[in-house]
Amino acid sequence: FFDLPEAVKKKYEIEGIGGQRGYTSFGKEHAKGKKEGDVKEFWHFGQYVEDDPKLKAKYPKNVYVEELPKFN
Repeated sequence: FFDLPEAVKKKYEIEGIGGQRGYTSFGKEHAKGKKEGDVKEFWHFGQYVEDDPKLKAKYPKNVYVEELPKFN
């Protein structure tokens, strides 16, 4: 995934969920007390919730990468 072009990775950066799912690009996060962004990028895929409808409703849906089916 991380070798994909930046434009492709950016389409998996979901606004409004604080990086809880999908891609987070360089500089988006920062260490506590720092203004400079971290020099890292990462992917977040969450757990599946099958047996608790209330909890399932609170979790953001996982993001699937169209270009890399095996990555999912």
